[in-house]
Amino acid sequence: MALTNKDIARKLGISETALSFIINNKAGVGEKTRARAIKKITALGYAHILKKGKQSLTKGICFVIHKRHGGILNQSPFYMLFMEQIEEYVRNKGFNLIVRLIDTNDSPERHIRDLNASGISGVIVFATEMLDEDMEHFQQAEMPLVSMDNDFTHLGLDSVVINNRVGTYQAIRHLVANGHKRIGYLQCKTFINSFGERERGYRRALDQCGLELSPRHVFRVGYTEEENYQDFKRLLASGIDLPTALVSDDDTLSVGVLRALIEHGVPVPGRVSLVGFNDRPVCKITVPQLTTIAIPKARFGQLAVDLLVERIGHRKVDAADYRRVAAGVELVVRESTCQANEKTAAKPRKTGHSRTGSQARAADRGDG
Repeated sequence: MALTNKDIARKLGISETALSFIINNKAGVGEKTRARAIKKITALGYAHILKKGKQSLTKGICFVIHKRHGGILNQSPFYMLFMEQIEEYVRNKGFNLIVRLIDTNDSPERHIRDLNASGISGVIVFATEMLDEDMEHFQQAEMPLVSMDNDFTHLGLDSVVINNRVGTYQAIRHLVANGHKRIGYLQCKTFINSFGERERGYRRALDQCGLELSPRHVFRVGYTEEENYQDFKRLLASGIDLPTALVSDDDTLSVGVLRALIEHGVPVPGRVSLVGFNDRPVCKITVPQLTTIAIPKARFGQLAVDLLVERIGHRKVDAADYRRVAAGVELVVRESTCQANEKTAAKPRKTGHSRTGSQARAADRGDG
């Protein structure tokens, strides 16, 4: 049964008059109310009513969050750290932002058909967890598309990624400059392409510094703080050979490992220096605060929007023209790294705890 405008207005929690202003692209409704209403109208499947105005309000960009398994995105949704900025940036470009969640188990083909029928101008796919087989479905999209946080240029798609190679090099150079020669690696048990790039980057950077990553200094841990805390706690109890520094796939790994080290009586950074990656909010509230590789979060989203808007402008694209745009990164030195001290042994003793529990999780969600 079709909904009337009165029904739709009631579902949106606005008046019929306000709905009329939105449908006909007229002044009289605040931008935030307008954006929320357009998003909900589209979600209800009534985007066609937005085409009545002189300028179609379905001139939109869809931000697709693709979950393959949720192992990363369900725990620390990185995209939430820049969604507000990207929405404002899209609006300033003359488009509306529509957010859509796609699960690999929920018929990707149907979602692609819906996107093709929606009348939107372009798509940004937040592809952190995606593999080639997942992205191949999106090659059926009938509008310009940009992959974000994963490189799919080999499939003939534009990609905006983090410059993992530069970031890992900066981390290793910082540690080497502080006299570290035995540098270990915290590897996440859950694989994503970005983590694979970082591992290769760490190995390459070590090689360039005349060092190598010893197999006994590669520690595989779970992604969540509790998982990697428990995993590393067991490793410490087994008597592992600790290097003088540890770099990690992601800040979340460093947080739980920091907690395990401190509880085991291993001074950080006095005995082991720690370097994370991403500069999540949690890095500023752990004790000690985490040295990490910072990603310019707002700029990361803007690069994806700029590239997509360029493609929407109907510039000709041939097979050789698909681009990989890398967002710059920056080493942020805080308290978790210092000069190497090879003579200091890790003596088990109970000490204070790092600030990594509920406060850390709240901060990583942007709540604190």
